[in-house]
This record gives sequence, structure tokens and C-alpha cells, in this order.
Amino acid sequence: MSNSAEDNCRMAPAKKGRLLIVCLDAIGDYILLRTVLRELRFSARFARQQVTLLGNRLWRDLFETYDPDLADDCIWINPADYRKRTSDNLLPLLWRYRPALRRQRHKLRTRLLAGNFDSVLLPGSPRDPQIDQLLAGIAPAMLGVAAPAPLSSDRLFADLAPAAQVKFVFERNAAALKHFCGCKLEVPAPFVPLQDWHQSKSAVIFPGAAHWTRRWPLHRFAACARHLIDRHKLEVVIVSGASDLARVGRLCRLIDRPGCVRNPAGSGSLADLASTIATCRIVVSNDTCATHFAAVQHVPAICITNGISGRDNFWPYPAALGLPVTPLVKTPAGLRTGNLVTTQIRSRRNLCAIGVTDVTYAIDKQLAAGEADHG
Repeated sequence: MSNSAEDNCRMAPAKKGRLLIVCLDAIGDYILLRTVLRELRFSARFARQQVTLLGNRLWRDLFETYDPDLADDCIWINPADYRKRTSDNLLPLLWRYRPALRRQRHKLRTRLLAGNFDSVLLPGSPRDPQIDQLLAGIAPAMLGVAAPAPLSSDRLFADLAPAAQVKFVFERNAAALKHFCGCKLEVPAPFVPLQDWHQSKSAVIFPGAAHWTRRWPLHRFAACARHLIDRHKLEVVIVSGASDLARVGRLCRLIDRPGCVRNPAGSGSLADLASTIATCRIVVSNDTCATHFAAVQHVPAICITNGISGRDNFWPYPAALGLPVTPLVKTPAGLRTGNLVTTQIRSRRNLCAIGVTDVTYAIDKQLAAGEADHG
């Protein structure tokens, strides 16, 4: 079959059937993937399909608030329950025979097989071979995205979108969308209609991060908060996950500006976080999740990064997207990685090389640029 014939077959509207879309990535990945999911859901190829989403329950609230029309039914799981744990690396050939893991995987497979799906689609990248194996045989056809290097699970797929040459995850997702549906994406979609953020009187600080090598020192965050309050006359809103409440409490005490700091950390949902960021003036974060929330709402964001975590995949944002994200990275130890301990030490050194003046300069520059554009 010629390439054009294959394209016509792929783009042709499908008969009515049942489609399982699998998206088990973390919160930040979902923020950048949801635009692709929307285009897939309403494309000519899949619009007539009965769609079930297999999703990560971490972002269930976000989906149910902003994107409930993207699926007719949802199955929410914790992906870690179905994957190899760190301790399983001690017995690399036996990890899949761990009783609890086998029970969890069998239970989910039984539920999915009962759905009588015609096809399974994994639109994101990179793929996880453990999840690929879990989904094998659930439907007659499995569709996904090729990895830069061949995976052992590639043989399970009836159609693999070619591995994109670009690295940034949104661009890779957009390339996969074009392969499956012929649709073209320009920028990630916002959660709420874009606000006139120039009128906002608040700034968001997000000091939490999943790993210690990504947590910028609290006393430096406090200095930046005082800069936002004293120089720019902004209220500082500190947001974070429930696991960072103690860290946020210490930060509030370090800022020492009674009446100028609001601390809703841990008390709201992801949907509340999206709304808070959408209506603020600027976001300062050491985690890419808050940066993605800001970027899709076109709110200026400063991402303090160790130079290794998420490089190319999640930052820097491509200039072609035109989104106001400034990554701050200093790499005195270079970007080379070695064993786990060496890499973590280097990551921490890189992060701590970023000083308060680096961040306050970026804050002033971003706000000044916004005022100039607004004027």
C-alpha cells in the first residue's frame, strides 16, 4: 500500500465502536496532553467512538472540572500499583510475579476486557513497556507512539506514530496527533478563558517539588516573596500539595509580612490551583507542574531548575509557542549524568547556584515586559 493510501485509511472516519484512551502520566504531562485529547476526541476519525479514558487519579479532579466531555466513561487508577517498584530491581527477572502486583494487573485486565473495546490508543510519549504489556490483547488494535529507540513492546501495536524529532513533550504529542488524525496544534489550550493578568494584584509562589534535588532553599523563596510584596505591591499566594504543608508553613514565617501573604496550600483541589494561577500576575516555581499551569494560561512564569530534571522534555519552552516562561538554570557542574548519587549531587549543586538576585531580576524583567506590552 502506498503512503498516501495508508494516510487516507488512517484519516478516514471510523465506524462506530468502542475506544479506550490510556493516559497515565503525571499532572504536568496531562496539562500538555489534554489539548491533544480534545482534538482526538472530536476528530473525524474518533468522533463516533464510545470513548473510555483510563486515567491517573492524581488529576481526576482537574479532568472532571474542565474536561468531562472528553470521555463517555472513565476508569481511574494509581499507575504505580501496576508497575515495577524500586525494590523489584533487586530481582529483575521476577518482579512481574510479585503476588500483589499480579493480582492488581489481573483485576484491571479483567475489567478492561469486559469493555469489549475495538481499539486502544496511547497518545502520549514516552511509553512504558510495563503498561504496554498490561494492555496487550485488550482490543484487536492497539495504537501508540514510537520511542526514539525501539522498545520490546513495539510488536504489540498495529499502528505506531513515528518518533518525533522534536524533544519538547507538547510538540511530540502534536506530531502524534497529526499522524492519527491529520490535525495541527499550535499551543496548549487554557483551562479557563484567558484573563487580563495585568490587572491582577497577586503573585503565586510554588515551593514544593517531588524530589529534594528540585527544592530551592526556603529562605531564598522568602526573599523573592518580600521583593514581590515590597517592590511590586503584590499579594503573595503560596500554593503547594498536601505533602508540602510543613515546608509552606516555614516559608510563611520566613517571609514575615503579615497581611500580605495568603496560604491556601493543601486546602484546595487541582482545579482551584488552575484557577488561582490563571488569575495571578506572575508565578515563581521550582517545579514544572506549576509552570505548565501558568504557561497554558499565558501567565508569566519563572521556573527555577537544576538543569537536569525535565530538560528538553518539559523546558525550555520552544520560542515558537510564544508562551512567557523563563527557566533559570546555572550549570557549574555541567549537564552530564552518571550514577544516581552523582547525578543527584550535581542536580542539587546546580539548583543552589541560582541566587535570589537571579530570580528577582527575572521577576522585574517579566513584569516590566508585561507592562510594556499592556501599555
